Amino acid sequence: MHSTNYSTLDNDFSGKDFNQLIPYPAKLFKNLNAEQRQVFQKLLNKKPGESFDIEKELSDIIKPLKGIFQKKLNYEEILQKIFNHYKLHGSTSSVKKMEEQILLYKFKENYDKLSPEEKKKFQEELNKVLENQNLESSQLASLGTVGALALAELSGMGIYIVASTLVGGLTSLLGITLPFAFYTGMSSFLAFVTGPIGWAIGIGAFAYSVRNESLESISKKFRTTFLASKNLVRGNYELASIIVVQICAFRIILNQEKNKKIEVLNSEIAIERKEQTQVSSKIEMVELQLQGILEEKEKLYQERGIISSSIQNKEKSAQILKSALI
Repeated sequence: MHSTNYSTLDNDFSGKDFNQLIPYPAKLFKNLNAEQRQVFQKLLNKKPGESFDIEKELSDIIKPLKGIFQKKLNYEEILQKIFNHYKLHGSTSSVKKMEEQILLYKFKENYDKLSPEEKKKFQEELNKVLENQNLESSQLASLGTVGALALAELSGMGIYIVASTLVGGLTSLLGITLPFAFYTGMSSFLAFVTGPIGWAIGIGAFAYSVRNESLESISKKFRTTFLASKNLVRGNYELASIIVVQICAFRIILNQEKNKKIEVLNSEIAIERKEQTQVSSKIEMVELQLQGILEEKEKLYQERGIISSSIQNKEKSAQILKSALI
């Protein structure tokens, strides 16, 4: 009978972060809360709390005939197919780079379909966000236009704004309310992107066909349209790309939130390191003072010893003299 040495296993894995062993995008879904997972449950037509394998779901969506009798694609293969479908050109060196290029492509594609008035309104709201971020003038210049936001090499605040726009628009359309805290420092912009313009950027042309209807009606039609089997023969690339964009956007937003916390912690660490240095200096000073006191104490001990020895000698002399009295 085979037995497992659990103490050996404990030693092998002690100190290891199991979260690092989870592959992407499964790792992202492990970090989503119930509200955030609801976005994907609705996109995949799942019941609340129902578990799913995102790679299998996307693989079935993107392959002809819903993937029947076909090999399951891994996430990188899925992204590559979307890349090829939209004829994208750029780095395919990593899964996350491909994700971001798909996200930026869909953002630009949907933004370009806005009316001039909507583009102007979006630009005005973008300027407000950037002004509130306390960015340097050079950063403002580089992010100050929507065109700059759509650059493939964009990172940092720009891609975070894109991600927030895409998540805010879609979640609003699906009737899901994520807390303002989810969008770090973006609450004013969020009120804008969860409206009709956000819907249009979040899902594209479909938003225009229903723009005068109620949110409930739009939400129902959205799910019906994108979950329909109209792409049964060729694969539903539109739905697949929407899901991939949301995966990427959630990753960017959650990482931004974590990076903000890391910045705060690093700032606190820097302050405490300074305090630590100051305390260490005081300790050194006290130790020097203590060393001086101990040296002075040793001198006093020696001085007392000399005096004690002198007293003893004189007492002996006095005793001798006493015994010699006549």
